[in-house]
Amino acid sequence: MVVLATRSDPSAATLREEAERQFDTNRFEEALATYTKLLAAHPDDIDGWRGKGHTLSRLGRAKEALAAYDEAVKLAPQNAAVWNDRAVQLMVLGRGKEALESLDRASALDPKSPLYFINRSAVLATLFEDIPGALRAVDTAIALAPNHPLGYLAKIQLLRGMGDEDGAKACLEAGLAACPDSRELQAEQMFY
Repeated sequence: MVVLATRSDPSAATLREEAERQFDTNRFEEALATYTKLLAAHPDDIDGWRGKGHTLSRLGRAKEALAAYDEAVKLAPQNAAVWNDRAVQLMVLGRGKEALESLDRASALDPKSPLYFINRSAVLATLFEDIPGALRAVDTAIALAPNHPLGYLAKIQLLRGMGDEDGAKACLEAGLAACPDSRELQAEQMFY
């Protein structure tokens, strides 16, 4: 079992915060250098590996990003978020079966999170062209979090992609009823 002493280590925290600031201001090469420095001193820092993966992904270095996420998974196999990060990167690489396996792990660890079902929907729709399966995954996400707009937005996109404008409009209306303050859903109204 890995003990995460780096969370309270001021030098690790300082480096992590610096890298996050660099990332947030689109200074990805600098963020990568800072995450690399952090991980050289603190190789057990899960957030450092995740941040490095996110940064590499933004730089278009998908295989290296996956390697960073794999390190995070090795350190924290019971952390659903790292499995989700890994799944998203596998989807980017076109490795759908492995992405679904990672999403299965994430949802087994955190069965109430809609995010993993939304990402499952994206994998099924994009890599397998399984629209019925994608719709089932999105419906599960909406059932888990009916007051969160992401599930509705994903379903609207799927229905539009199928040419079902009436279904997309009905989904938008249901989403707005459940999430009346959602700017994302309000923006979708311009299509109708």
